[in-house]
Amino acid sequence: MYADKQNCPQAQSQFPPDKQDCPQAAPRLLHPKYKWPIQLLLDLAAYPIQHEAVFQVPVTVITNCDPPQPLHPSVPFTATALLADKDFRRTDGKIVNLLCVMPVYRAEAALALQFIPDFLNALDRSGVSRIFAPNRPSFVT
Repeated sequence: MYADKQNCPQAQSQFPPDKQDCPQAAPRLLHPKYKWPIQLLLDLAAYPIQHEAVFQVPVTVITNCDPPQPLHPSVPFTATALLADKDFRRTDGKIVNLLCVMPVYRAEAALALQFIPDFLNALDRSGVSRIFAPNRPSFVT
């Protein structure tokens, strides 16, 4: 698979945006309890540039610090899994991979870092949705 680095403008790398840029921002989104998923997406967008890296398919796992710390005090997740979801070919022939962003528990991240097929099989067997759910159970027992 092929991947290009994508640029994330520095001015848009933090959430919340300046009120002049986004006056319609709902006050609830500005609360720290709710803004961390948006900040996570912005951090992931900047990650390839900051680390001179590309996300690998089918799974990339990025832990939050070493040793892993929760992504936010309100959640138990300590890492983020980027799962290859779909891809398409651009007109210039390059492949673009669409990735699912899934916060994961420490044990789930450890399984992915050990052997990706075991991680994917455990996820598939569990029936856990890839749609974000802050209170979902771990799929690693």
